[in-house]
Amino acid sequence: MDTSLLTSLDGWMAAPPSEQERVARKVARRLPSSFHYNGLVAHDYAGLQRVVARFTWGEHGFALLPGAHDLALGYAPERLTIDEAARAVLAHEGETPVQQRLRTFREQLFAETSPRRRVTLAPFLVAETAETHGASSTADAIGSLLSAEGFRLPTEDEWEYACGAGRDTFFKWGDHLPCEAWPPGNDPPPGEAEFADAARPNAFGLVIAHDPYAWEYCDQPGVLRGGDGGEAWCGGEGSLAIWRTLGTSYRCVQRPREIVNPFTKQRQVLGIECSAGVRRVLPLPPLTLA
Repeated sequence: MDTSLLTSLDGWMAAPPSEQERVARKVARRLPSSFHYNGLVAHDYAGLQRVVARFTWGEHGFALLPGAHDLALGYAPERLTIDEAARAVLAHEGETPVQQRLRTFREQLFAETSPRRRVTLAPFLVAETAETHGASSTADAIGSLLSAEGFRLPTEDEWEYACGAGRDTFFKWGDHLPCEAWPPGNDPPPGEAEFADAARPNAFGLVIAHDPYAWEYCDQPGVLRGGDGGEAWCGGEGSLAIWRTLGTSYRCVQRPREIVNPFTKQRQVLGIECSAGVRRVLPLPPLTLA
């Protein structure tokens, strides 16, 4: 049996279900006994169809993501589209002309998103949801805890791939900036409609980049993905600022804090701590791809 189709998303999707099933079962035999194979699951999200092998570990669901060759990731400014309905909403949010605000917004995105690049990724298992623990911690501390269980945090490349499900668009649903809809994170007022695609699981079946408050750790210390912890919402920064946080390439960078002892005048740099979601990743054993 050829398991090389796991190294390519296109190859995996082109394979017949019988071959996908055989490969998934071979993967299952190589995983720790605490993992259980549930079968192939087809997902249709915003016009994108994907099939994943689903596993469970205790109460947690995991999706087997095929690898990818020459995958395009990162911010592509020409892809983001802002239609007339969105412009009409923006016109009521501030006194600055809409065109000027859009120009500034696009310029800011270069500093707030990952750079355009092409990557190759190995297949991996990723949790369908990110766990929240409430207490503040650091990516290094979380990574150490996961390592003791055989897991790790996703790399930034893995997180973006998982979020977009291989789709090269600004958001997981496409390039449309839905300013005409009420952003997720707070209940809409009477008469306002939410943008349903934001909250739905993506084409890999992952609940990801669904709420600006629901940011997640990745393996890069000080970098959170999938939201900004609600900062734009709480700061009343408007639709552009809120929606951008759900972009696949958006990076919320946390800076170390520095304090000065009032008595000794010595400076101390504090670690970067926050309360964010933890999405487990399990790399596949080498024998799986033999």
